[in-house]
Amino acid sequence: MSLSYIRKNYGVPAKKNAPVAVNTGLYTGRTGFVTGSSGSLLTIILVGEKEPKIFHPTDVDWVDESLLGNFMSELSNEIGGLDLSEHMAISILADKLRESDATFNDILAISALLVKALNERMDDGK
Repeated sequence: MSLSYIRKNYGVPAKKNAPVAVNTGLYTGRTGFVTGSSGSLLTIILVGEKEPKIFHPTDVDWVDESLLGNFMSELSNEIGGLDLSEHMAISILADKLRESDATFNDILAISALLVKALNERMDDGK
């Protein structure tokens, strides 16, 4: 089965790299990104983990893509190509979230995206 099957049968916006927050079980509150599917289940890499875990599509909360897109666009314009410290990144994130209509799960997922982006920059030596 595929992400298309999951979207159709569970009515969720399942797609690769979609940010999510787990809403049940041992990983409640943890954030991560969809990496694919395993049958009718999602494979998700949680922030800080090296291997994906498997979750039912209704066991995660999905980030509002329009909110995320607007936020990331504004954040990208603000930080440009600067080599940010964690303190600066957290300050910008906090300011933008105070100005938005973000829910708690949106904030968790956006924070996970920021951490992922900063880790990728560090891995690339930037």
